[in-house]
Amino acid sequence: QDERLRYHFETGKVRQRALRRKTYQYLCGVFGGPVQYSEEHLRPVHYNMNITDRHFDAFVGVFADVAVDVGVPQDAVAACRATLNGVRPDITTGWAARGEAARERARDPEQETVFEKMGGVKGVRRVISHLYSMLQKDKRINVFFEGSKWQVVKASQETFLMKVLGGPVRYEGRPLSVAHAHLEMSDYHLDIFLEHWGKALKENGLAPADVDDSMVALEPLRSEILKRLQPEL
Repeated sequence: QDERLRYHFETGKVRQRALRRKTYQYLCGVFGGPVQYSEEHLRPVHYNMNITDRHFDAFVGVFADVAVDVGVPQDAVAACRATLNGVRPDITTGWAARGEAARERARDPEQETVFEKMGGVKGVRRVISHLYSMLQKDKRINVFFEGSKWQVVKASQETFLMKVLGGPVRYEGRPLSVAHAHLEMSDYHLDIFLEHWGKALKENGLAPADVDDSMVALEPLRSEILKRLQPEL
Protein backbone atom coordinates (compact mmCIF):
# COMPACT_ATOMS: atom_id res chain seq x y z
CA GLN A 1 0.00 0.00 0.00
CA ASP A 2 2.96 2.35 0.42
CA GLU A 3 3.07 4.56 -2.68
CA ARG A 4 6.86 4.77 -2.54
CA LEU A 5 7.14 0.98 -2.92
CA ARG A 6 3.95 -0.04 -4.68
CA TYR A 7 5.44 -0.09 -8.18
CA HIS A 8 8.11 -2.65 -7.25
CA PHE A 9 5.71 -4.96 -5.40
CA GLU A 10 2.61 -4.69 -7.58
CA THR A 11 2.73 -7.83 -9.70
CA GLY A 12 0.46 -10.66 -10.70
CA LYS A 13 -0.67 -13.10 -8.01
CA VAL A 14 1.79 -15.81 -9.05
CA ARG A 15 4.79 -13.48 -9.12
CA GLN A 16 3.66 -11.83 -5.90
CA ARG A 17 3.59 -15.18 -4.12
CA ALA A 18 7.05 -15.99 -5.46
CA LEU A 19 8.36 -12.57 -4.40
CA ARG A 20 6.89 -12.96 -0.93
CA ARG A 21 8.41 -16.42 -0.59
CA LYS A 22 11.87 -15.29 -1.68
CA THR A 23 11.73 -12.25 0.62
CA TYR A 24 10.75 -14.50 3.53
CA GLN A 25 13.52 -16.98 2.71
CA TYR A 26 16.14 -14.26 2.46
CA LEU A 27 15.10 -12.44 5.62
CA CYS A 28 15.05 -15.68 7.60
CA GLY A 29 18.70 -16.20 6.73
CA VAL A 30 19.87 -12.63 7.18
CA PHE A 31 18.22 -12.42 10.61
CA GLY A 32 20.01 -15.54 11.85
CA GLY A 33 17.66 -18.33 10.80
CA PRO A 34 18.24 -21.08 8.23
CA VAL A 35 19.77 -19.78 5.00
CA GLN A 36 17.36 -20.53 2.16
CA TYR A 37 18.28 -17.80 -0.34
CA SER A 38 21.85 -17.06 -1.40
CA GLU A 39 23.06 -13.47 -1.12
CA GLU A 40 24.95 -13.89 -4.39
CA HIS A 41 21.61 -13.55 -6.22
CA LEU A 42 20.74 -10.15 -4.76
CA ARG A 43 22.85 -7.89 -6.96
CA PRO A 44 22.07 -9.48 -10.34
CA VAL A 45 18.35 -9.69 -9.55
CA HIS A 46 18.08 -6.01 -8.56
CA TYR A 47 20.73 -4.52 -10.87
CA ASN A 48 18.38 -3.17 -13.55
CA MET A 49 15.40 -2.37 -11.32
CA ASN A 50 16.20 1.33 -10.72
CA ILE A 51 15.87 0.94 -6.95
CA THR A 52 17.19 4.10 -5.31
CA ASP A 53 18.04 4.89 -1.70
CA ARG A 54 14.62 6.54 -1.49
CA HIS A 55 12.94 3.22 -2.28
CA PHE A 56 15.20 1.28 0.07
CA ASP A 57 14.67 3.73 2.95
CA ALA A 58 10.93 3.35 2.45
CA PHE A 59 11.19 -0.45 2.62
CA VAL A 60 13.25 -0.36 5.82
CA GLY A 61 10.81 2.11 7.36
CA VAL A 62 7.76 0.03 6.50
CA PHE A 63 9.44 -3.12 7.79
CA ALA A 64 10.27 -1.44 11.09
CA ASP A 65 6.72 -0.07 11.46
CA VAL A 66 5.22 -3.50 10.88
CA ALA A 67 7.65 -5.09 13.33
CA VAL A 68 6.60 -2.60 16.01
CA ASP A 69 2.91 -3.19 15.22
CA VAL A 70 3.25 -6.94 15.80
CA GLY A 71 5.06 -6.48 19.10
CA VAL A 72 8.74 -6.88 18.24
CA PRO A 73 10.84 -5.20 20.98
CA GLN A 74 12.43 -1.88 20.08
CA ASP A 75 15.98 -3.16 20.47
CA ALA A 76 15.24 -6.02 18.06
CA VAL A 77 13.67 -3.58 15.60
CA ALA A 78 16.80 -1.44 15.72
CA ALA A 79 18.92 -4.55 15.09
CA CYS A 80 16.72 -5.44 12.11
CA ARG A 81 17.18 -1.94 10.70
CA ALA A 82 20.94 -2.21 11.02
CA THR A 83 20.96 -5.64 9.37
CA LEU A 84 18.81 -4.48 6.47
CA ASN A 85 20.95 -1.40 5.93
CA GLY A 86 23.93 -3.71 5.70
CA VAL A 87 22.54 -5.23 2.50
CA ARG A 88 21.61 -1.86 0.98
CA PRO A 89 24.53 -1.96 -1.51
CA ASP A 90 23.33 -5.31 -2.89
CA ILE A 91 19.91 -3.81 -3.66
CA THR A 92 20.84 -0.29 -4.83
CA THR A 93 24.24 -0.90 -6.48
CA GLY A 94 22.67 -1.32 -9.91
CA TRP A 95 21.17 2.15 -9.89
CA ALA A 96 24.23 3.66 -8.19
CA ALA A 97 26.77 2.10 -10.56
CA ARG A 98 24.80 2.79 -13.73
CA GLY A 99 24.08 6.30 -12.49
CA GLU A 100 27.73 7.06 -11.82
CA ALA A 101 28.68 5.78 -15.28
CA ALA A 102 26.02 8.04 -16.78
CA ARG A 103 27.27 11.08 -14.83
CA GLU A 104 30.80 10.33 -15.99
CA ARG A 105 29.63 10.33 -19.61
CA ALA A 106 27.77 13.60 -19.03
CA ARG A 107 31.01 15.23 -17.83
CA ASP A 108 32.83 14.21 -21.03
CA PRO A 109 32.67 17.12 -23.53
CA GLU A 110 33.28 14.66 -26.37
CA GLN A 111 30.09 12.76 -25.61
CA GLU A 112 26.88 13.54 -27.45
CA THR A 113 23.97 14.61 -25.26
CA VAL A 114 20.94 12.36 -24.92
CA PHE A 115 19.06 14.98 -26.94
CA GLU A 116 21.51 14.50 -29.80
CA LYS A 117 21.45 10.71 -29.54
CA MET A 118 17.66 10.80 -29.74
CA GLY A 119 17.90 12.64 -33.05
CA GLY A 120 17.29 16.21 -31.94
CA VAL A 121 13.88 17.85 -31.95
CA LYS A 122 12.29 15.38 -34.36
CA GLY A 123 13.64 12.41 -32.45
CA VAL A 124 12.43 13.67 -29.08
CA ARG A 125 8.98 14.37 -30.48
CA ARG A 126 8.83 10.91 -32.00
CA VAL A 127 9.78 9.28 -28.69
CA ILE A 128 7.27 11.36 -26.72
CA SER A 129 4.48 10.52 -29.18
CA HIS A 130 5.32 6.87 -28.64
CA LEU A 131 5.46 7.46 -24.89
CA TYR A 132 2.01 9.08 -24.83
CA SER A 133 0.50 6.22 -26.80
CA MET A 134 1.64 3.88 -24.02
CA LEU A 135 0.69 6.17 -21.13
CA GLN A 136 -2.84 6.66 -22.45
CA LYS A 137 -3.36 2.89 -22.60
CA ASP A 138 -2.07 2.23 -19.08
CA LYS A 139 -5.00 2.36 -16.64
CA ARG A 140 -2.62 2.88 -13.73
CA ILE A 141 -1.60 6.32 -14.97
CA ASN A 142 -3.64 7.40 -18.00
CA VAL A 143 -5.81 9.74 -15.92
CA PHE A 144 -2.91 12.21 -15.96
CA PHE A 145 -2.54 12.13 -19.74
CA GLU A 146 -6.11 12.47 -20.96
CA GLY A 147 -8.68 15.24 -21.07
CA SER A 148 -9.08 18.35 -23.19
CA LYS A 149 -5.63 19.77 -22.40
CA TRP A 150 -3.44 16.72 -22.91
CA GLN A 151 -1.95 18.06 -26.16
CA VAL A 152 -0.94 21.28 -24.38
CA VAL A 153 0.67 19.22 -21.61
CA LYS A 154 2.46 17.09 -24.19
CA ALA A 155 3.88 20.13 -26.00
CA SER A 156 5.11 21.62 -22.73
CA GLN A 157 6.62 18.30 -21.71
CA GLU A 158 8.43 18.01 -25.04
CA THR A 159 10.12 21.37 -24.52
CA PHE A 160 11.00 20.61 -20.91
CA LEU A 161 12.50 17.20 -21.73
CA MET A 162 14.52 18.62 -24.59
CA LYS A 163 16.06 21.10 -22.16
CA VAL A 164 16.75 18.50 -19.45
CA LEU A 165 18.32 16.12 -21.98
CA GLY A 166 20.76 18.71 -23.27
CA GLY A 167 18.87 20.36 -26.10
CA PRO A 168 19.39 24.03 -27.10
CA VAL A 169 15.90 25.11 -26.09
CA ARG A 170 14.37 27.38 -23.46
CA TYR A 171 11.63 26.15 -21.18
CA GLU A 172 9.34 28.97 -20.12
CA GLY A 173 6.58 26.93 -18.53
CA ARG A 174 5.61 26.71 -14.89
CA PRO A 175 8.01 25.22 -12.32
CA LEU A 176 7.50 21.48 -11.86
CA SER A 177 6.29 21.86 -8.29
CA VAL A 178 3.58 24.29 -9.42
CA ALA A 179 2.56 22.32 -12.52
CA HIS A 180 2.06 19.14 -10.46
CA ALA A 181 0.72 20.67 -7.24
CA HIS A 182 -2.94 19.93 -8.07
CA LEU A 183 -2.33 16.37 -9.27
CA GLU A 184 -2.79 13.34 -7.04
CA MET A 185 0.49 11.94 -8.30
CA SER A 186 2.78 9.80 -6.15
CA ASP A 187 6.05 7.89 -6.41
CA TYR A 188 4.01 5.00 -7.79
CA HIS A 189 2.83 7.01 -10.78
CA LEU A 190 6.26 8.51 -11.38
CA ASP A 191 7.87 5.06 -11.36
CA ILE A 192 5.31 3.91 -13.95
CA PHE A 193 6.03 6.99 -16.08
CA LEU A 194 9.77 6.23 -15.98
CA GLU A 195 9.10 2.59 -16.90
CA HIS A 196 7.27 3.70 -20.05
CA TRP A 197 9.89 6.35 -20.78
CA GLY A 198 12.61 3.70 -20.74
CA LYS A 199 10.58 1.43 -23.01
CA ALA A 200 9.87 4.26 -25.45
CA LEU A 201 13.58 5.04 -25.70
CA LYS A 202 14.57 1.40 -26.23
CA GLU A 203 11.85 0.84 -28.82
CA ASN A 204 13.14 3.88 -30.70
CA GLY A 205 16.64 2.48 -30.91
CA LEU A 206 18.50 3.99 -27.96
CA ALA A 207 21.16 1.87 -26.29
CA PRO A 208 20.84 0.84 -22.61
CA ALA A 209 23.59 3.30 -21.63
CA ASP A 210 21.67 6.14 -23.30
CA VAL A 211 18.51 5.13 -21.42
CA ASP A 212 20.52 5.24 -18.18
CA ASP A 213 21.81 8.70 -19.09
CA SER A 214 18.23 9.94 -19.48
CA MET A 215 17.11 8.32 -16.22
CA VAL A 216 19.94 9.99 -14.33
CA ALA A 217 18.79 13.32 -15.75
CA LEU A 218 15.14 12.74 -14.80
CA GLU A 219 15.33 11.02 -11.40
CA PRO A 220 16.50 14.16 -9.49
CA LEU A 221 13.29 15.89 -10.62
CA ARG A 222 11.23 13.55 -8.43
CA SER A 223 11.42 15.80 -5.39
CA GLU A 224 10.09 18.80 -7.34
CA ILE A 225 7.33 16.82 -9.05
CA LEU A 226 6.18 15.35 -5.72
CA LYS A 227 6.90 18.44 -3.61
CA ARG A 228 3.30 18.60 -2.35
CA LEU A 229 3.89 15.27 -0.56
CA GLN A 230 6.89 16.51 1.38
CA PRO A 231 6.24 17.73 4.92
CA GLU A 232 6.80 21.42 5.50
CA LEU A 233 9.65 22.23 7.89
